[in-house]
Amino acid sequence: MFTEIGVALTTFGGLFMFLGVMFLFDGALLALGNILFVSGLALIIGPQKTVSFFARKQKIRGSICFFGGILLIFLKWPFFGMLIETFGFLNLFGDFFPVVISFLRQLPFIGTLLSLPGVAGIPDQDPFSSLLEDDDAPGVLIRTDYSNDEAWDAFYLKLKDAEREILESLTPPPAEEGVNVTPPAEPSSSSSSSIPTGDVDMKDEGGDGDESDGGSSDSGALSSVIRVINPTNPEERRILENIANIAALRLFNDVDLRPAPPRAAGTKKIQPPNPLIDQNDWQEIYTGKTIWIYDDKSVRDECVRLVSPAGDFYGTATGDSWRARVSHICELQFNMSFLGMKIDFGGLDRWDFPERERNVREAVRV
Repeated sequence: MFTEIGVALTTFGGLFMFLGVMFLFDGALLALGNILFVSGLALIIGPQKTVSFFARKQKIRGSICFFGGILLIFLKWPFFGMLIETFGFLNLFGDFFPVVISFLRQLPFIGTLLSLPGVAGIPDQDPFSSLLEDDDAPGVLIRTDYSNDEAWDAFYLKLKDAEREILESLTPPPAEEGVNVTPPAEPSSSSSSSIPTGDVDMKDEGGDGDESDGGSSDSGALSSVIRVINPTNPEERRILENIANIAALRLFNDVDLRPAPPRAAGTKKIQPPNPLIDQNDWQEIYTGKTIWIYDDKSVRDECVRLVSPAGDFYGTATGDSWRARVSHICELQFNMSFLGMKIDFGGLDRWDFPERERNVREAVRV
């Protein structure tokens, strides 16, 4: 109830501010618009989270400019106040623009305009996108723990050995002179795979991977299955160290929105609402490469987190993960990318709950 009122107040606030600018920076309209906007924001995310949002160290410059601009508007300096407030607004809310644009793309007419050539790619630039340009690997493994180089080197060698085996199996043997070689048959889309994870056996977890008719690809032309990101720059390491699943998805993949998965009979709506599960019947999802994360646990168990780009069924969340052994990473990636394998644990919720809780907190800590 309060969320709907907050959305309405925020919308009217934006409308009044727009009219205030159109009417040559009318102070009364701008002041009213700001009051409605801030009040609506407080109702949408709650008073405590609103205070926490504006008080964050990373947002303090934007907060000072935003409220300083509002103060100048009330002191009858609407033109300069609006300029300063706009600068603060961009600093505070710039991170929301990709999600907002993705939502607008779902709307009639507006979505068509935003999908036009020259416009479609502008809002979706990822900070680390240059690392993945011209890379045919369907998966990316991110090193986020830098405490033990010896453990990482051993892990990396095992990963590359497994990848080499996959790529060599895709290369047909050289034909002997005068001998006709019949290419192997395409794998059936109904085949299944049972791969053990880091903690349990996939077969025990119902993870025999329901394979869709994902179709085959020209997988034989692959030069790699997993792209490894192991930054040496201290600043890049600081960004990636101990990164949450949802933060990695936001850095490396493209955000989108879809209707939240349907609720089973008798299932209540998730409370409080969260964009990774269900917020106003929408769910935040991601498209792009499969994300694998080497973390502090990987040093001990040689397993990594496999990150889900979207929730599975209602109650599961975008960014959910489970752990897979290094020896199975490349095989899983190949099966998911080219054989249509889907990991769903047979409809059971056996994802990593601590990581889900971390993602849910991260998603609302804007």
